[in-house]
Amino acid sequence: MKVIAVVWRIQVPDIHDLEGH
Repeated sequence: MKVIAVVWRIQVPDIHDLEGH
């Protein structure tokens, strides 16, 4: 479960930046 943590951390800010900003 290391890849999920890395992908999640990269996708979380990416989606939050598009819908958050």
